[in-house]
Amino acid sequence: MGLFPTLPERTCFFRLLKADQARTFKLLAQPTLLGVIDSLVA
Repeated sequence: MGLFPTLPERTCFFRLLKADQARTFKLLAQPTLLGVIDSLVA
């Protein structure tokens, strides 16, 4: 028995992360000039 018995196997876990990564990129806004300047100043 491993340390985290409720986690799926490693390959299944990475497949789930990859699917969520694609959805996350769809939700992220495109960078704007104001956002870039704000991150440089902060």
